[in-house]
Amino acid sequence: MTLSPRQQGRRKDRLLFLGSGLLLVVFVLVGFAKAQRWGTRFVDIYIKASDVNGLNHGEDIRIAGIVAGQVGTMHLDDQGDVKVTLKIEENKAHLIGPSSKASLAKEGLIGEPYLVITADPRPREQAQEIQGRTIGYDEPINIDALLKELASSQQLLNLTLRNTTALTAENGSISTAFHSTRRLAESLQKEVTAAAPVVRESIASVAKDVHAVSQSTEAVEQDTRSFIQETQPLVVESLKDADQLTRSSQELIDILRHLFGSWLEPVNGGGEDVLEKQSSLTQEEQRIPRQERSPGG
Repeated sequence: MTLSPRQQGRRKDRLLFLGSGLLLVVFVLVGFAKAQRWGTRFVDIYIKASDVNGLNHGEDIRIAGIVAGQVGTMHLDDQGDVKVTLKIEENKAHLIGPSSKASLAKEGLIGEPYLVITADPRPREQAQEIQGRTIGYDEPINIDALLKELASSQQLLNLTLRNTTALTAENGSISTAFHSTRRLAESLQKEVTAAAPVVRESIASVAKDVHAVSQSTEAVEQDTRSFIQETQPLVVESLKDADQLTRSSQELIDILRHLFGSWLEPVNGGGEDVLEKQSSLTQEEQRIPRQERSPGG
């Protein structure tokens, strides 16, 4: 069946529309696959946070500024914490270790947010060991709480400035204290100026008295030394004479004791006298020669 030129034109338009639509679908699928990283192998790790404001599903994860994965699913547990799955590309998983930490960042002031993980490199063969582990997460600063603290600090600062202004005013406490201190210093200076001559004279008089006493003490010391030097020979001679007299007296006593010892010794009793007499007789008999003794006796 032969088609008219008009029908052939319509058929070409239909085929062109279908082809363009199919090509568009292919481009969309390729872009979606690229965005979702179809065909890429991932290693799943987790973070826990009390507030995940700023984190979104599919958000980029970067290590040292290079995209290394994306944010996965988020689940709220019974304690109110959010468990977030981080899908890390397998060929970059060895850059994450137990000491790695995640934090939220932005490209500039108003750019797109992304998640940053600090590197803790390990050998490539240990890349799968991080699978299923939970790493630390530094939650971003709460802007509302920061603004409230800033407002409170500003109020305290304003109060401090007002108090400082009141203290440093012309009639304030600090100025009054400065004036009182200046007056006290001036009074002390006047008193010191007035008392200085009297103190100087007193010190000079005391110095003179001390000097006089010192001279008197030196004179007494010299007199004492002279007296000792003069009397030392006499004292030595007197000691020698006393020692000689003591020896002479001792010799005289020994002589008298030797001559009159029996009369000078005290009587202790009859039995003791007999024993002493027998002892003296025995000594006398020992002195007599054997040939002079009688045969009977």
